[in-house]
Amino acid sequence: MRRVTLGRLAAGLLALGLVLLVAGAALGGNGVTRSPAWSNSGGWGSSGFMGPGMMGGGMLGNGSAMGQAMGSALAGRVGQPISQAEATALGSATPAGATVDQAAKRITFGSSDVRFAVLASPSDGPDLTFRIAGLTNPTIVVPRGATVTVELVNADPDMSHNWALVSGSGPLPYMSMMAGPAFAGASAAPLGDPTSAGLPSETLSFTASTAGTYTYLCQVPGHAEQGMYGTFEVTGS
Repeated sequence: MRRVTLGRLAAGLLALGLVLLVAGAALGGNGVTRSPAWSNSGGWGSSGFMGPGMMGGGMLGNGSAMGQAMGSALAGRVGQPISQAEATALGSATPAGATVDQAAKRITFGSSDVRFAVLASPSDGPDLTFRIAGLTNPTIVVPRGATVTVELVNADPDMSHNWALVSGSGPLPYMSMMAGPAFAGASAAPLGDPTSAGLPSETLSFTASTAGTYTYLCQVPGHAEQGMYGTFEVTGS
């Protein structure tokens, strides 16, 4: 009973910290595209509210408990709402300029203007996964130097998710939020639960300036570890 109580307390404190940090980032942005304070400086842990002391001893609980606490705390506080119908269409649409190989679960872009939508854990698909162009956790291939714009939609009814691009390949550890983005701006704020206004969405943009193999993932503790990640390739010399 003591471990459960401490886990819930830690989750609540973390969720409150996320609300305050996200609110501060939103006030400094234009209300549409925001780069959270922690996304360009070494991951969530570098912001100070989530240091080693708070992480120790397994007090954060499992990914579901943390995601639910964050989702409830952030509901209606961050993200531009869109309708369920619009989100469903975005998650199934083939992005402009892309070739989709369903058998290989691979989406290849040939132009320097890359745009795609990501549905986080849609209720009609596998739990703790991303849906892009109708595929679950597909490999995304873009040319070096491409400007990449991602619209993230949290389609999970009771759990928070974000989207970030980090260096290296999966699977990722439980505390994947400690990894900073591979490119400046390549991280979206955690989104809360849907409300009567709709499903929360967030748009981010970055330049894929260096060729290599990267990983996109959800940084809520435990989510990437449980399979919420995919491969992102930047091609060219």
